[in-house]
Amino acid sequence: VDLYVNEVLKGNTFAAILIRVERLVLHLHQKINDCGIRLDHTLQQLSKNQSISTHFVGMDVGRFGSKGAQFNKFLYSGQTLFKVIFKNTWSWNEWENSFDHLVNESAYVANFQRSMVARAKCLVLVGGGGFQQQALSYYKMFHPNPQEWCVH
Repeated sequence: VDLYVNEVLKGNTFAAILIRVERLVLHLHQKINDCGIRLDHTLQQLSKNQSISTHFVGMDVGRFGSKGAQFNKFLYSGQTLFKVIFKNTWSWNEWENSFDHLVNESAYVANFQRSMVARAKCLVLVGGGGFQQQALSYYKMFHPNPQEWCVH
């Protein structure tokens, strides 16, 4: 985790954004563009109110995502939300490649994401579900003062 924070996030204070694309599309029937607008608004507020412009993104799509979320429609939706977060500052391939020297399997990525949640100043959850409930509990465990919680 320290290696990723120092090398990829350059030691900056960051928000952890966990997105469950499969759940958004299949279970919540969310329109990705509407979700993207709400996510963009949240990130603008974090930048303004919390001075956070660096983000760690965990998703269930891509090379290290869940096996069930690897269909093209999920990947496209995930890439759409990725563009909302990073605009044109980081490419999808750069993001995926940022995990290469740290992990080599999807199961480890979930644990890595939880560890990043613990280090984040703010937590943004998109999609819901059991994994995100665990992540929220983990965030609260490492941020015991409710006045300091920054959860969206």
